Amino acid sequence: MTFKRFSFTIFTLLLIFDFTFAQSPYKLDLTKDAAVIGTGIASSVTALIIDSKVKSLSIEEINKLSLDDINSFDRGAAYNWSEDYSLASDLLVSFSAAAPALLFLSEKVRKDFITVSAMYLETMIYSMALPYLAKGSFQRARPFVYNKNVSLEEKLLPDAKKSFFSGHTTMAFSTAVFLSTVYGDYFPDSKNKPYVWAGSLLIATLTGYSRYEAGKHFPTDIIAGAIVGSAIGYIIPLIHRQS
Repeated sequence: MTFKRFSFTIFTLLLIFDFTFAQSPYKLDLTKDAAVIGTGIASSVTALIIDSKVKSLSIEEINKLSLDDINSFDRGAAYNWSEDYSLASDLLVSFSAAAPALLFLSEKVRKDFITVSAMYLETMIYSMALPYLAKGSFQRARPFVYNKNVSLEEKLLPDAKKSFFSGHTTMAFSTAVFLSTVYGDYFPDSKNKPYVWAGSLLIATLTGYSRYEAGKHFPTDIIAGAIVGSAIGYIIPLIHRQS
């Protein structure tokens, strides 16, 4: 069986599955999902290529950096450095990424396991690809590079030039909005909707704040990540919603 025929067979089964559970608020579409996933994969490959070409800052470049080069809104981040907050942000974003699995505690959602899983996969692809496209393109030095209390060894890593925009924040907000949107679509009359939104967005916000305190991102990096992530988490369910 050729890859083309295999792909068509898989999508046909997905469409049959959706038809069987017609009460679902979502559906998969061969053309639409192929375009979404294809574009996402292409973006991911491009991001990897661009990211691989990011070179470390030289000692001379680091010595030339000045706090005066940072806009007043972002400047405060250059004084931050905390490995504890960095670890906290890793734990928080991991929890955020896993949280949508809680949706499958509901039998109603489990009946649409393939559909919801496919939507979540698309959300994850874009949440990882878009920040790295930006990081490799802008190559903005992270706040800690300006901090005299941070070791030169840390500043000489290629990752030190990947500040804009925050991948942790993008992932946290995309999964938070995805979880809350999907929950609301399956349970439109639920009294728990405000709590789901509040809880998931609180964790996402704490993730962004932790990246700031860790000295890994400027406020503008975090705001951009929150906007992009929220858009991804909302748009993916939107384009799959039953009309």
